[in-house]
Amino acid sequence: MSQSRFAPFTPNDFTYKTVSQTPLQATVLVPKRIIEGGKSAKKCPVLVHFHGGALVVGDRMFEDWFAIWLLRFAEEQGAIIVTPDYRLMPEANGSEILDDVEDFWKWVHGGLAGCVKGLDLGVEVDLGRIAVCGESAGGYLSILSAMLFPFAKMRVVICQYGAVDYAHSVSVKHLERKAPMEEKTVDEYIASLKPGAVRVSDPFPGSAPLMMGVLREGKKLELLGKDERLFITKVLEKAGSVQVPPIWFVHGREDDMVLLENTVDFHKRLRELYPDTPALLSIKDGGHGFDVDMTGEEEWIREGCEFVRKFW
Repeated sequence: MSQSRFAPFTPNDFTYKTVSQTPLQATVLVPKRIIEGGKSAKKCPVLVHFHGGALVVGDRMFEDWFAIWLLRFAEEQGAIIVTPDYRLMPEANGSEILDDVEDFWKWVHGGLAGCVKGLDLGVEVDLGRIAVCGESAGGYLSILSAMLFPFAKMRVVICQYGAVDYAHSVSVKHLERKAPMEEKTVDEYIASLKPGAVRVSDPFPGSAPLMMGVLREGKKLELLGKDERLFITKVLEKAGSVQVPPIWFVHGREDDMVLLENTVDFHKRLRELYPDTPALLSIKDGGHGFDVDMTGEEEWIREGCEFVRKFW
């Protein structure tokens, strides 16, 4: 059995809120190298990670989607990683997911420092040095966090093939061959839900048919809801005086889940509206999640990490 990619870290779980008696947790990953490096307290930057899964599936510690290069970069920077769960659709709608994200950020600034100090590992968090990252739906939540919750004070965003425009960005062309299912499966799932049901963790591929069904049957926008805060391009255009932090966009040319053209268009619009906001666009060969097993030696990853390091 191969070693877990989280092996260089010491994990600890904390509850940042409770919904209908269901705890929503965040895992704090502390690099072992800084714990073992000495007894004097070390103040560490923070890397917040939002997991992907189309807002339908996923888990804060599902390592198959957590890029190796990103974990190694955090370890090299001596950063503490904080990766939260959030409510999933269709049990929750988009507004409720945003509520979770906002409450998580409030916990980061109100409770994280005390939780880390209580671990007695000789480390502290530097809440003045926060970066946020995420893959797919996690990239979407990362950018929304930066634009909707300025109190979170993140310095830089890493968006890996994020669905920056849910009205147009999800491709359904190849989904049927990936996860065949009956047309009524999603409706039947929704009809079977008990009132007040909460689901915060559903590791892939167990619920792949549900996720693919939501996308293929065009139910994503219906489940997401009409809250204008959920549509990043609209938020960007209304942001006004909000200072958008630097963003590194990563996307694969052959992505058949989240369309590359939407990331390109969003990057262009960002440059037009916020010409002073640094933005790096890395387009490489590969499909959705193409970078998860890359280790960081690749030149484009080194370039991107240097971009992040400058602002973090």
